[in-house]
Amino acid sequence: METIYYIRIPNEEDCVKAIGVFLRIPATRYRFPDNVMGVTLAHIHALQRANIPFEMASGRKWNGQAAASVQS
Repeated sequence: METIYYIRIPNEEDCVKAIGVFLRIPATRYRFPDNVMGVTLAHIHALQRANIPFEMASGRKWNGQAAASVQS
């Protein structure tokens, strides 16, 4: 089973571009409110190749390392 990473694409225009890129990826992706998506590593690599900015929403960096916690 492949790991799912939760990402957020803040810009609506970039989100539309990302969906176009994702259509070429055979792996399943999940879409949630506020432009949050559950994607595989293949999706993340495709976003990087297309220079589409995104941020991790899952608390983990795409390489599996723990993401920095947010302090308020």
